Amino acid sequence: MALDPAAFVREAKARGASDETVLVLLTESGCPERDARLAVARYHAETLGIALPPFVQPTATNPLDAFLYVFAGCTLISWVSSALYIISALIDRAFPPPGRVFYEGEAEFLIFPLATILTTSPIYIALMVLLLQRMHSGVTSAFSKPRQWVISGTLLIGVATILTYVIVFVAAILAGKGTLAGFWKTTSAILLVGGLMTFYIRWLQSPGPTSSGKGKIS
Repeated sequence: MALDPAAFVREAKARGASDETVLVLLTESGCPERDARLAVARYHAETLGIALPPFVQPTATNPLDAFLYVFAGCTLISWVSSALYIISALIDRAFPPPGRVFYEGEAEFLIFPLATILTTSPIYIALMVLLLQRMHSGVTSAFSKPRQWVISGTLLIGVATILTYVIVFVAAILAGKGTLAGFWKTTSAILLVGGLMTFYIRWLQSPGPTSSGKGKIS
């Protein structure tokens, strides 16, 4: 059931609840802290007959937001590129092309992409947690331009990556050089990149936490 912070504050204050109790109850119910505090402030402003300044949405061009989203996008792209490289190498090992000879030292080429994955993974997770916290607290908006542009750009790169794998595989088939390794490489790219794209599309469409005292939460 949707919860109206303003109505909740009026009802709670009518029953004698303190401001601290109201804030705790609202935030524990999933209401962003910024919205909860604004609802309490508006209640007192109405009670005292004082007009609050117009609510200002978090700036859509916050430089810190732009940096965090671009940084997160770069770490994700690095992670995916390294993962696809390792997957491709493992598939070539499992389904070696005719006449392909593997050397003992070739495994060393996997060290750098593996190091990239181990380094970028915790950074990406930390950045995403920070961004979600900023959205939930109302510091930044779910509709900020950096968020929309960076996520859209990441989706475009994902589409280009999948199309590249598919085109290369189809071209190999038309040339009579299609292999099982090529099929699994393409399938792996579709599953990995496609899964991430699905997540980002859903996240981009999500309105995120409400950013006004009159917003509703589920």
